[in-house]
Amino acid sequence: MHHLGGDASSVYAYADELDRWLRKRNGSVPEGLLQRRAASNSASESKRSHGAALDEGRRSTTPQQEAAELVEGARRLWEALSTSNLSTIAGLYRRATDLDPSKPVAYAGLSQALISQAVLGNLHPAGAFHAAGAALRRALEIDPELFEALCALAMMKVFVERDWEGAERLL
Repeated sequence: MHHLGGDASSVYAYADELDRWLRKRNGSVPEGLLQRRAASNSASESKRSHGAALDEGRRSTTPQQEAAELVEGARRLWEALSTSNLSTIAGLYRRATDLDPSKPVAYAGLSQALISQAVLGNLHPAGAFHAAGAALRRALEIDPELFEALCALAMMKVFVERDWEGAERLL
């Protein structure tokens, strides 16, 4: 389980981590989880471009490289934005922040995705805006001039503070 922004913030976990936890706890994983995980992996693999699908055994990537790939994948999903892929975008950014906690664009993107989900009604606004604020603060700590973070800050000013002029000044 991961907390974004402290103990009272949003909580999330990844399917592979839950599988690992269940294996340790029960010695096995319920079949339904394995089937969903296999389907998820299959769908993820089919989304990869042909050129990017390299043999994992022949290459070793650093966490920073993997985080950069996740951020790039999230950026591509923004181009074909739908309410259904916002949670995927947020998940990619979350995983990138886990792999490379010094990557401000991942925190800023996560903040934007959480804000968007709250605005569209996919997440409860209180929790989503709290978690988005925590991610945004981290992005701004790392790079106070990052454009993506300034956009997220402007979004927070519009949707949370109702500060239209403040948002306009930022942009």
